[in-house]
Amino acid sequence: MIPERPFQYVPATITGSMPNSFVAIKYENNTKHPMLWKRTRFDGLTTNRYPDRTLYTGASLQRTSSISNIEYDEIMLTGLSTQCESLKTAGFRYGMASPHHTSAAAETRRNKHIKLFSDSGGFQLLSGAVEFIDPIELAEYYNRSIDYGVGLDIPVFGHNDMLMRMIEVMLKNNRLIRKHLKPEVSLYDVSHGSTLKTRQEFLERLLKEKDLGDALAVGGIAQNYKDGGQPTTIISGTINMMYTLLRSKGTFKRYHILGTTSSFFQALYWLIQEYGAAPHITADSTSYILPAANNLTVTNRMTGDCRLVSTEVPKDIRPYSLQCACPVCNMVKYPLAYVHYAHINSYHNLFTINENYKLIETMCREFLDGKISMRVLAEAVGGPKQAILPVMEAAFKFGMHAAKKGFKDAYEKHSPMLKHLVRGKVQSGSLFSRTQEVQLNETQQKTRQRLDTVLTKYEDYHKGKKKKSEK
Repeated sequence: MIPERPFQYVPATITGSMPNSFVAIKYENNTKHPMLWKRTRFDGLTTNRYPDRTLYTGASLQRTSSISNIEYDEIMLTGLSTQCESLKTAGFRYGMASPHHTSAAAETRRNKHIKLFSDSGGFQLLSGAVEFIDPIELAEYYNRSIDYGVGLDIPVFGHNDMLMRMIEVMLKNNRLIRKHLKPEVSLYDVSHGSTLKTRQEFLERLLKEKDLGDALAVGGIAQNYKDGGQPTTIISGTINMMYTLLRSKGTFKRYHILGTTSSFFQALYWLIQEYGAAPHITADSTSYILPAANNLTVTNRMTGDCRLVSTEVPKDIRPYSLQCACPVCNMVKYPLAYVHYAHINSYHNLFTINENYKLIETMCREFLDGKISMRVLAEAVGGPKQAILPVMEAAFKFGMHAAKKGFKDAYEKHSPMLKHLVRGKVQSGSLFSRTQEVQLNETQQKTRQRLDTVLTKYEDYHKGKKKKSEK
């Protein structure tokens, strides 16, 4: 097992990768082969002829075996859900599966290689992909497949007046799930709130619950706010996260940040934990798989910056044009393979992201040791826009101050500057606004109606459960 660290990056949607898949190489001279640069496929095994090697890719599925009598010179497993050692090989301690109702064909199993998370699928309820997730069925899925399950919430982003109604549903869902969970499975409660006020109200109600576990998932800390863009996202995310961590300190031993792994937030996780804000933080992301689906590959800037770039894969026959030394590139050599096979590209992206993740840790430690300034760290994680650097520096200062002296002390000192940095960008419903009501467009009104329907179904479901127990 890869050693535990204060912050761990978690590749998400591993059940979206091809199960039981592999990539293999046989070194041979194909320069005069009639199938040079061409592909053939038979029974799930695809053969690609390159000048100095033959590339084989395949996946053993119900309809295909991918079994052959070829003696490969090298082979690498790439099925992240079914061959979890592939994640460990790429440098990760954890992985996150997709909800059971969207990924049955590639369902994971607890294993000795990595620890497995799974989201509950609450976002699918918000989006309308599913209408109802049975808490008991979710518990059964957690029992057979994963180590850490996220509680069954129904995200109500942008509808703050529905938030307290949602938490009552979530708490009832989680009580029922816990009754059916095996001891070896941990359930994460969930913190929500798009503004500091709603975050406080939600968390206060959560902490009054008697049947809490020792882990908390924090959702919505870095939403794409339409009324401020990146500066508002950074500042509101930092404030909401620090309030949640410090207010619940001592109640939870583990924290998971849902879907937030930008270079800035990864650095922030490292810094605040050095000052004791939380015992352990994980955060998940699909940033390795989404570019591959669009023929983009993730590359390091090779300049010391802790930022990744997604660039189009060249559709030509030049070898090593990605300028990457990861095991996947060394084996495949020709970027053309990434054009043909997104799962190979995704696996390369994992190695690149892990190297970037370690670089962020190194620069944070150098900052804490006084070897580099905060401006240098902000430049490393901040992207090309120089205008964002003061925002990141202010967020770093607030986060470290809060971790050392407490949230109230930090907020009183830093909130004037934080408000100044998002001046002119604040509308109703955002972090520093006085009002919580926003005018809903047609799409948002439909979402609201869907949320009301979903919440009503769960309320009726638990009323039915209660009546049966009383009988």
